[in-house]
Amino acid sequence: MPLFLRYRADQLSETIDQPDCDPVKLFRTYRQFKYINQLTSQWRRVYCHLLRPAMREKKRHYQLLDIGCGGGDITFALMKWAEEDQLSLKITAIDHDPRVLDFLQQIKDHNGIQFLCTDLNDLYEMNERFDFIISNNLVHHLSSTAFNEIMTKCEHMVRIQVIFNDIERSDIAWLGFRCFAPLLFYRSYIVIDGLRSIRRSYSKAEAEKSVRKNWMIKRYFPYRLLFIYEKGL
Repeated sequence: MPLFLRYRADQLSETIDQPDCDPVKLFRTYRQFKYINQLTSQWRRVYCHLLRPAMREKKRHYQLLDIGCGGGDITFALMKWAEEDQLSLKITAIDHDPRVLDFLQQIKDHNGIQFLCTDLNDLYEMNERFDFIISNNLVHHLSSTAFNEIMTKCEHMVRIQVIFNDIERSDIAWLGFRCFAPLLFYRSYIVIDGLRSIRRSYSKAEAEKSVRKNWMIKRYFPYRLLFIYEKGL
C-alpha cells in the first residue's frame, strides 16, 4: 500500500484529454507512447503468457478489440507478434478522440488493422462480438460507474478473454518516473501526464475491490495491474 500516494487522485485530468492542448506536442506524445509502453507496459509478456496460449486453434480466425488505442503502438505490436506465430488475428482498434485517427492517418501501412473513431457503447449497441478485448492505461481514466459499465459490456461482448492493462499506483513508481522520465521524454506531455496517471491509478487492494465478480487482478513488474476476465469462469 502506498504511503505518500495513499489515495487515488481521481479528480485529476490529463493534458492530452484537453481539446485545446498543443497539437504538435500531442502528436509527439503519441509517437513517444511506443517507447514508454516498451519500458513499462509489458505487453510482450501479456501476449506470450495470456493471449497466445488462448489462441490454441491454429486454423481459427480470432478477433481482438483494442479500446482506447492511442498512438496504436500496442495494436501494431500485437498484430506483428501474431503474424510471426502464424496466427490469424483481426484487430479492431477504437478511440473516441478524432485526433488519434488524424495521427494514425500519417502511418501508411495499417497492416490490416481497422482503426475507428468510436467508443465501446456504439459497438455494444451494434451487438459486436470479439474473442479478446484489451486496453492499455484506460482504467485509471474512468469513474467507478463508467468502469463498472465497461466491465459489464465487455463480459457480454467477449468470447474468450478481457485484459485491461494499467498502472499500479506506487510511491516508488511515481518517484522513479519523476526522476528519469524527464531525461527520456521531452517536448511532449509524457512526463506531466505520466505523473498524473500514476496518482489516478489503483493500488492492488483497491483494484480487487473495484472489479465485478469473476474478474481477477494479476500484478506484473514494474508496477502494472492486469484486470482479467475469462469467459466461463
